Amino acid sequence: MPIDALIFVPLTDPHSSHWVTVCYSYCLRHGYAPLAVVHRWTDVLKLVFEGTRAVIVVGRRDHLDPKRMPRVEVVCEEQPGVDDNQRRASRRWEGRRPPPGSGRR
Repeated sequence: MPIDALIFVPLTDPHSSHWVTVCYSYCLRHGYAPLAVVHRWTDVLKLVFEGTRAVIVVGRRDHLDPKRMPRVEVVCEEQPGVDDNQRRASRRWEGRRPPPGSGRR
């Protein structure tokens, strides 16, 4: 049985219809059943707290008000001194030679 998903896209985004389409496609690719498109965070909370078992799908981080409650923070995105290259999994060169200049042996 697929997991229900709520798609949250604020109406303040001038490209809201684009983000609804992107989020809907994301849900289908991940096996979620899109339950509703919600445009106000308070409505998302109401649906979740009423017992709707759902994943909340958001097209962009800036669609979320940083003052919203509950707030979700992702630790690896805020670690000082860690750039994107350090967050990525390293490639293994099992049975192959690394490219010249890669610094790997």
